[in-house]
Amino acid sequence: FYGQPPIKNIPISEFQTFAVERLKRKLSSYEYEKRWFIQQEIYLFSYRFNDLLSKCKYYFLHRNNLQYERRYSKVSVFLSPFQDALDLVRTRKVYLKGGYVYIPHKDIDTIGLNDFPIRLSYAFANYYMACNLYVM
Repeated sequence: FYGQPPIKNIPISEFQTFAVERLKRKLSSYEYEKRWFIQQEIYLFSYRFNDLLSKCKYYFLHRNNLQYERRYSKVSVFLSPFQDALDLVRTRKVYLKGGYVYIPHKDIDTIGLNDFPIRLSYAFANYYMACNLYVM
């Protein structure tokens, strides 16, 4: 709680940047807090990704170098390496052939969701090193 209002005006983007930095610093001190934060970010990512238009989803996957290939122009099916869609293979939602899976459009978010925690953990590790923080 802020007892005193800020003395000067601050742009909302700068305020958000400061808030995120404070949150990262706090959550980086304990492993269980980091895991909790990553899980919450996964939920948020999933919600936002599912809310995107189809062409925005394709753009996101392409821009982040996530491996997929669009197949069949009449139906939206994507070809992706087997290891990128293990959850879908386990629940038998995809067709598997030659080490690749054919993912229906409605399940394409799995590619991003599987890669997101890895990238977020990597970003935390880089943040630790940049700030000389130690994991307790």
